[in-house]
Amino acid sequence: MLFYELACHPDVFNKEYLLENSVAIKEIFKNITEKGSIANLNNGKWELIIQEKVAALSEDVVKETKLKLQLQKILKTLQTRRKIIQHNKLEDGTDWLKIIYAEKEDFSAIIHIQTTHDTYDAEDLLDSKLWEELTKTSSGYAIQDEEYIKSEIGPILHNARQIDIIDPYFDITKDQYKKPLQIILEALSNKDSRRQVSLSIHIKNQNNNNEDAVDRPNYLEKWQDTFKNNSNHNVKCTLYVWEETSKDTMHDRYIIRDESFCAVLPSGIDKRKKNKTVWSDIGYHNIDNVLNDFREESSPFKLVAKVVAEDIYILFRGILQSKNNQKNETIETNIETPLGLKIKERRR
Repeated sequence: MLFYELACHPDVFNKEYLLENSVAIKEIFKNITEKGSIANLNNGKWELIIQEKVAALSEDVVKETKLKLQLQKILKTLQTRRKIIQHNKLEDGTDWLKIIYAEKEDFSAIIHIQTTHDTYDAEDLLDSKLWEELTKTSSGYAIQDEEYIKSEIGPILHNARQIDIIDPYFDITKDQYKKPLQIILEALSNKDSRRQVSLSIHIKNQNNNNEDAVDRPNYLEKWQDTFKNNSNHNVKCTLYVWEETSKDTMHDRYIIRDESFCAVLPSGIDKRKKNKTVWSDIGYHNIDNVLNDFREESSPFKLVAKVVAEDIYILFRGILQSKNNQKNETIETNIETPLGLKIKERRR
């Protein structure tokens, strides 16, 4: 599996259990910093409790002091890499198993102080076949069908705040792309309305038929209509159209979650029943290298168009200008995209 989310009962961080199982707990949470996530349950109360339990470890006992510093470092890394996933559902009381079970379908595994039919003790989780499936495989090979999109791409989308899809050949007019995009939009839309989600899709301007996206009749309008018809109020969709240069070309396809997880998808996310594909996790430390190609201040490409549900912007005289605004007055403003791109937007 490319990406997973775990739930952890706060009792796992009780001092006695923590000291006895420190090796297993550290290994689990270190792995999460690389390719998983941990649920911040009960509207963020989980993280506050864990921080308090770790802070309460003694500074006078060598073993506790060392463990305290190690866990604080791991928790800091989880925060920095956006691996602690906020769950806005708020439950009364302190029955954490009840709180976890209320969202049980969201989790690949539940860590508890004892193993039951649906929870794992820390050491038992490490010894389980499930843990091997979740962590030992950083790549996969499967038929590029709808099931592949749901089973492998689906967990990456789950509870994300920002998804970036980089696929130079993504074409909204082709059938093999329509269903995957629908699945992605539905997965992102089925969230708590308080969770704002950003979906950014990056394509190249010229397709394999040497047609420019900005010149194809009604092509950008079809993207705009798709965003209008499929996005709900808490999902913001944006298409970025990039022009290649003589020195730099776009080829590889990626899906990036919250700028903290990235998978390379050699054949993209289009649906092809007769095609098998390999996908793999490229590692956290390589993500900026990918994203820098799609940040205007560092990109080797030129941003020639941008589409959102409300408008279409085309590059004209070096400035992205609204295609739909027919006013004579020209106003320039700076806007910031979900990837941190700074774009001059000129409206007439």
